[in-house]
Amino acid sequence: MGVTGPTHTRDGAPDDPKTMTNQRPKLAHLRSFLYVARAHSISRASTSLGISQPTITEHIQKLEEGYGRKLFDRGPNGAALTAAGEALRRMVEPHLDQLDSLTFDEKPMQGYVGLGGPPDLLSLRVLPTLKPLYEKGIFIRVRPGVAADLLEHLENRTVDVFIATARLTSRLLEVRYEPLFEEEYVLVGDARWRARIDKQLDPRESTQENERRLAEVLACARFFAFDGELPLIRDHPLILKHFGTIFGSDKLRQVPLIMPDLRALRDVAIAGAGVTVIPRYIAQDALERGELFELYQPPNRKYNTLYIAHRAEPLTPVQRRLMECLQESAGEWEDKPA
Repeated sequence: MGVTGPTHTRDGAPDDPKTMTNQRPKLAHLRSFLYVARAHSISRASTSLGISQPTITEHIQKLEEGYGRKLFDRGPNGAALTAAGEALRRMVEPHLDQLDSLTFDEKPMQGYVGLGGPPDLLSLRVLPTLKPLYEKGIFIRVRPGVAADLLEHLENRTVDVFIATARLTSRLLEVRYEPLFEEEYVLVGDARWRARIDKQLDPRESTQENERRLAEVLACARFFAFDGELPLIRDHPLILKHFGTIFGSDKLRQVPLIMPDLRALRDVAIAGAGVTVIPRYIAQDALERGELFELYQPPNRKYNTLYIAHRAEPLTPVQRRLMECLQESAGEWEDKPA
């Protein structure tokens, strides 16, 4: 357990905790240090640990005096680790985590893991596939959320693995992204919308002409969106090509509902109030039951890659088994068109 390649201060002394004083730090001091490092804040660390801010400040001061190095730079944005502080964190963090699990768990567990991801994907596709882990007594703490929030949980070690809809860069650690799943966004509406669209399709016309006609029809539609930037809607090949025709200069003019819940968007479309663009796995059951219809099947389908994200460090056996379960099941999350 060491630091790869010690850094140096301006005076040339190595910023490596192993080369510092022989005085042994107290466990409480190291725990206070780690909580401040994770929260970037003495006040938040105080709340998490249940001890006073002056006590945590004293613990940090004792460590800095003992190591002879400054561990944090304190500023308006909170407490940021120095090079020596980062080296100390990398050395003590895994051991304190192990001690905490032994100290605070009511009974020994075979394993535990923190998992994050989009809430709709987790509930509909991911959690039902983790039966092998449940049966082995593995405890899984699930944190639904968007990629930016889940990256912060990964940094703070409150999540070990998360399903990412985008590759984001961390300022605090190296993150590895492994391709997991290709999701397709589909334009869907109820049977009445299917009939309106079908009237515009003419097999004797070119693809370009049929798409132009559909765009003109969709210019009169009410769209239900995940957020105000219309990310899923914009990514549909037909809408991307004819966005100006459909939405004009005011992209929200015909968006009466913004709701960050894909299942809710699906259900509103089933009710016949308008159309939406959602991942195929969200719409799949409703498509099979005839409650929704794919309004246009583009000749060149577009897929969005989802990733498994984890810290660039050795995986525990439980983390590895979780990733294997995800990789084994991902191919069945959507029925891809032939």
